[in-house]
Amino acid sequence: MRSRVSWPLLLLALMCAIPAVVGGLWVAVGDEDYQGIGFACLGFFGAGVVVLGRKAFTQD
Repeated sequence: MRSRVSWPLLLLALMCAIPAVVGGLWVAVGDEDYQGIGFACLGFFGAGVVVLGRKAFTQD
């Protein structure tokens, strides 16, 4: 069975990875004022990376 990759979804997942990484950096090295927004960005955009990445590789 040949697997197909949906390149637009994969590109969108990579675009969501940028704010997820920034959120992770805010959590790791930011002061207490930015940790809350860091966790929010990491959770929201990190979930987007996982969902879009899986969908990009498992299309029928």
